[in-house]
Amino acid sequence: MNSEEFRRAREYAAWILVAAAAVQVFLGAWALSGLPGGPAAVFQSGFGQATWPPFWMRAQVAFPELVAFTVTALPVVAVLLVALVGRPPAATRLITQTAVIIQAVALALGLVAWVAALGKTGRWLPVSWAVDIAVAVAGLIVTNAVLRSLRAEPQTRPRVGARKR
Repeated sequence: MNSEEFRRAREYAAWILVAAAAVQVFLGAWALSGLPGGPAAVFQSGFGQATWPPFWMRAQVAFPELVAFTVTALPVVAVLLVALVGRPPAATRLITQTAVIIQAVALALGLVAWVAALGKTGRWLPVSWAVDIAVAVAGLIVTNAVLRSLRAEPQTRPRVGARKR
């Protein structure tokens, strides 16, 4: 097996996983914002004209996109794929930073959506969403720990013949 090709394949696969999570977070943010053309842009309310839904309704539409299991799992898998299997590729730090940013944005927007929908939904839906938030926090902890460990490692190798202290 050619290890250089495997490292490149891991890097490409990691970027694809991170991009897929970013697209899902973008869709959730779009739904939450209520911008034209988005998933929760307008609705017909009875006999009148189509109107913008209230924020809590947009939050109900956006939350599953923002704090879904895939938004948590895809960046975590991408980071573990590049950081823990064999010698990490050069882009490991950038992939990990991107994953942390995507997860943090998704979690922040998910918390906003969760708070906006509290009291407007059934009794148990906020509890179920709290579980999704807990899973998202756990995923962010893992990717952040990998990022911190990458910062602790020296970026360059010591020169040949350099003395250890």
